[in-house]
Amino acid sequence: MITRRQLGLGAATAAIMGAAQVAHAQNAPQDPPMGRPQGVPPTRDPTAVAFYNSFNDQLSRLPQTEQPDVRVFYEMNGWTPVWTAPRLDNLRTAASKAERHGLAQYDFFDFEGLAADRSMAEMRTTAAALRYARVLSEGRIRPETVEDLWEMRKNRIDLPLGLYRALASNGVVEWYEGLAPTDLGYTNLSAGYVR
Repeated sequence: MITRRQLGLGAATAAIMGAAQVAHAQNAPQDPPMGRPQGVPPTRDPTAVAFYNSFNDQLSRLPQTEQPDVRVFYEMNGWTPVWTAPRLDNLRTAASKAERHGLAQYDFFDFEGLAADRSMAEMRTTAAALRYARVLSEGRIRPETVEDLWEMRKNRIDLPLGLYRALASNGVVEWYEGLAPTDLGYTNLSAGYVR
């Protein structure tokens, strides 16, 4: 049972909180314009600022299933571009090993095609990098679509965080190699495929 005093105190608290929220809303910066991600804007680097300002527009051009991971990845990176020439070289090296896993590099990485549209090159490269990582870690085909009796649990890895850490530590090639299965059956099958 609530007393009048408690009821009055609750009403007063609600009124104060409401007034504080109104004052905060009036003094708070307005929501960023459409096309900008939420978060702290990048430095004054013109390339980073242009990327930041067009982020949502670029993101909307990617397949919808890939957008959440790409958004999380760039949030971790402060909404700035990450693909420098040395990092792209490391990604090319990692991609060149795709055949060892029964995959065609060009199914994921057409580096000339990715760079053709300069406004989307950064984001499309990230999407391709994450797509390749997902196939290496989870497989390309869902086993249950091949045989009803196959009930394999998928490997679940935080791919945006993994790519973020791999880039930060200059360990992109090693990270990709660690995503594929390491059991003897897979290793033998992979070696047989390459032969």
